Amino acid sequence: MKKVNFQSKNGQSIAISAVINSPQAFDESKTYPAVVVAHPGGGVKEQTAGLYARKLAEAGFVTIAFQIVAGSMAGSRWTSDDLYKRAASANKKFHVVEGSNHVQLYDVPKYVDEAVSVLASFFKANLQPLPTNL
Repeated sequence: MKKVNFQSKNGQSIAISAVINSPQAFDESKTYPAVVVAHPGGGVKEQTAGLYARKLAEAGFVTIAFQIVAGSMAGSRWTSDDLYKRAASANKKFHVVEGSNHVQLYDVPKYVDEAVSVLASFFKANLQPLPTNL
């Protein structure tokens, strides 16, 4: 786990703090798929996104905790529905964790494990390795 800080490039000079997680046997000479994990509205990088990022790193991804998964009982689910509809990519997936509310997706193991499993599978199927000549 490595803590990093950087300035946003949106012209507003916002300082962003994040945590980079790497697979256990990380080798800097190799390339890895990478995932940016954003926390839900009320979360912080050490909470939901941090947990998901650590678990995705265990699945072999380099992650930066900075995620669409929604609980079926979440009052805020409409925001995920809207985000999914507006996402420009044709290659997208929306998974609903049945029985979970918004807060339970933060740290209830059975809901987190289901969400991470779906996310890891999607990322493994859809992320391409970076070219080595970058």
